[in-house]
Amino acid sequence: VETCGGRRGYLDFESRTGDFYFGNAAHIYWSKGQNGFQSIKKLLGYTNELEVEGSDGTVKKIKGEDLAHLLVKGLCHEFRNYIANDKDIKPEVRQRLIDADGKLTPSRAIVAVPNNYTVNKVQAMIDTVKRTHLFKEVHYIYEAEAVMMYYFNLNWAKLPGYQNKTFIVFDMGGATINATAFRIKLTAASRFPNPCSKAAKS
Repeated sequence: VETCGGRRGYLDFESRTGDFYFGNAAHIYWSKGQNGFQSIKKLLGYTNELEVEGSDGTVKKIKGEDLAHLLVKGLCHEFRNYIANDKDIKPEVRQRLIDADGKLTPSRAIVAVPNNYTVNKVQAMIDTVKRTHLFKEVHYIYEAEAVMMYYFNLNWAKLPGYQNKTFIVFDMGGATINATAFRIKLTAASRFPNPCSKAAKS
């Protein structure tokens, strides 16, 4: 399966067993350009079934939500392999991410959801991650809020100067452009040292 991003996510299945394979284990059949979709988010919220053609030409039908689940599960598997084996990962970075037994086993997942999504669509995205059974907790945050939190974390010392100022976040996605306005109002808690900084944790 190919998304509209720069890298391809591969999905194939074994017609004899019906098992799906993700990533390097998938030998995708590309001659006719099948097994392509625009966005994983567009797989959710629809009841129609998609057709996935295996490398042997066999066609299997699958619901969009099930395909999204397989892609998320496969991505988690690929990410674990990347952290464990990729030579470009610095040892000190790998050490901070893995557990005492040398494995990457995060207990929480955070799903970034578009600002204009309905409650049902947000829940569908959360459920897609929950179905992997890889996390004890699954939370969500709106994409624009995540951007603002990151921005303020980088500019914490400047927050007093942002009092009553308005910011607009432009989220330019693959098919849409969203704009979200924020207005800053400082509280007593925001005048303390940044809780995310190393100095505050030491």
